[in-house]
Amino acid sequence: MLDVGAGQGRNALFLARRGLAVHAIDPSRVAVEQLRAAARAEGLAVSATATGFETFDSPAERYGAVLLFGLLQILTREKIEALEARLHAWTGPGSLLFVTSFTKDDPGYGTSRVVLTHLERGELPGLFPGWSAVFFEEGWGPEHHHGDGKLHRHHLAQAVLRRS
Repeated sequence: MLDVGAGQGRNALFLARRGLAVHAIDPSRVAVEQLRAAARAEGLAVSATATGFETFDSPAERYGAVLLFGLLQILTREKIEALEARLHAWTGPGSLLFVTSFTKDDPGYGTSRVVLTHLERGELPGLFPGWSAVFFEEGWGPEHHHGDGKLHRHHLAQAVLRRS
């Protein structure tokens, strides 16, 4: 599995605890070092690289699954297109893509300086030509907060896509 934009590895560690081999990439060296330390401490099969997807040179021939959680909304439309092209180099027919992103129904739409892309309703599956939806839904995510910030929710598009 490949976790793109893994951060400190919440998803990569979860999957590795269940016996999956995971390669995680993130441009933050600090986050990757924290992920590596956590994986070492638990003896987990997680390989982590401090790089962005644009320059990632995959050590695997093909990944059976790729995670894109919380990444699309911080990319421009041009970067999303570049990422979509890279996915074809990293995967083969039958590979799965797990993806989430904010929609234009999110309360932060039009006000956030961090979120670059909010999706229209129903748009997510169409961002990935050559992939078909196994699962797709849109709705409100769970309440959460960042650090000491206030409790809030995001409106999300979520999909599991299979490569043709």
